[in-house]
Amino acid sequence: MRLYTVHLQQHAPSPDRNAVVVSEGFCWPAFLAAPVWAAAKGMWFTALGVLSAYVLILLVAVIAALDSLSTMALVIGAGAIIGFCANDWRRASLTSRGWRLAGLATGADRDTALRRFIDLHPDALNPSAITPTY
Repeated sequence: MRLYTVHLQQHAPSPDRNAVVVSEGFCWPAFLAAPVWAAAKGMWFTALGVLSAYVLILLVAVIAALDSLSTMALVIGAGAIIGFCANDWRRASLTSRGWRLAGLATGADRDTALRRFIDLHPDALNPSAITPTY
């Protein structure tokens, strides 16, 4: 089973339809195509930052006249760091956009984890139960 964090919007008209479930751990899509992954998640500044980092790595490799194996090692290393940090960046992005961390859930996949969270915390989806955080 995997561990997930469940995020809800502060003032959603239908909180049960506006839940975002983010997994803990390594993010393979971010490792393989970080700028595309970040843009697909609506994290535009992160996508630009990651794209800039890859361009900078390639520029340094050209200026330093590194061979292709060394350049590939740098790109894979950067991808690994991004893969480990990606879900944390997504949680921070959701928090900055007004989503709140409702809790943790476990499950075989995202849908199972969300279902388990709803079953164990039915009051979390009640808009009157949401307390504002300052």
